[in-house]
Amino acid sequence: MKQKDFLSKIDYAIYDYESKIQDNAFTGIEDIGHFTFNNVFYYSRNENEKISVVELVEEIVSKNIPRRRYEIFKLVPELETKIDEILFDGTYNNFEQLLKRALFEYQKDFVLENIEHLFRLHFLNLAKEIVKNSGREEIKVNWEWFNDLVIKKAKEFCSKDVLYKYVPTEFNEFKEILVQ
Repeated sequence: MKQKDFLSKIDYAIYDYESKIQDNAFTGIEDIGHFTFNNVFYYSRNENEKISVVELVEEIVSKNIPRRRYEIFKLVPELETKIDEILFDGTYNNFEQLLKRALFEYQKDFVLENIEHLFRLHFLNLAKEIVKNSGREEIKVNWEWFNDLVIKKAKEFCSKDVLYKYVPTEFNEFKEILVQ
């Protein structure tokens, strides 16, 4: 398989979030933007633009944040479980704080459900760079097998504590993972 054919199969379009990153609806503990990310990796939408995983996560979440106060109340049925958990724990001072905390938990779960796409993007980007920098005209690789391997390796990092796990950021590290 020619290198250009291989690279053309790596489709970034479904991971390219086109909307602008919106301001988070809340600040402090209720702000999903304050969620800890120990590892930051980058990819390029084009040659001049870099974006971090934190920005991508905030962009994912921004699509799910009510922009006006009254919209929060529209989410109450969807937040019922979260509200019940917070009521049980008693970790709120008033109804507004209860809604903010429930919405934060809702957003956090939303991020965790979508985070695998970011990791897959990261692995595919590393794979693309490995291939690009290999200097070979022909690449002997079965794309279906390789794609399955990338998905498998990405899933290994996607558990409930995914945001705290180590993410390989160097090509050599990724090569070692691929051969395991």
